[in-house]
Formats: sequence, C-alpha cells, structure tokens
Amino acid sequence: MTSKRVLLKRAEEQFLRKEYDNALKIYSLLLRDYPQMKDARVGVFLSDMGMESDEDAQALFDYYQAIKNSDEDAEKIIDELMQTIYATRVV
Repeated sequence: MTSKRVLLKRAEEQFLRKEYDNALKIYSLLLRDYPQMKDARVGVFLSDMGMESDEDAQALFDYYQAIKNSDEDAEKIIDELMQTIYATRVV
C-alpha cells in the first residue's frame, strides 16, 4: 500500500502540472482512506475549481501551501475564499 505522504505528494504534483482530473482522483482516494485529512479535502475543492478557473485554483493552492502550517484555520480561510470566488461568478 502506498503511504499517504507519497499519494499526497503525487496529487500535489498533478495539481501543479494542471492535471486536475488526475489530482482529483488521488485526493479522492486519500479522502476515502483518511476522511479527516485537511490537505486532501482542500485538494479536492481546488482541483474541481481548477477545471473551471486555472488561475484562481493555482493562486489559492499557493496561498494554502504558504499558510497551512502557520494558521490552524487555513482550511476555513481557503473555503471562504473559494465561496467568495464562486459567488462572484454566479450572475
């Protein structure tokens, strides 16, 4: 069995290559086995977003990577930013 760190790294690499379908699959596998894994949860949301808005997803991914170890509410912050972005697109 592949370790969760290896899978997470693989998912992040796919995301950064803008291979959002592949990243989404790997993040989903991680969530199936580790439902409380914050990085996987954020990765699923951002991969889904990347299929519609590449630039926004990449920017939020970079921001999440920068704050995830220093801010315990990083997942909540990213979720709120994503909701704001989606709300501004729905007209």
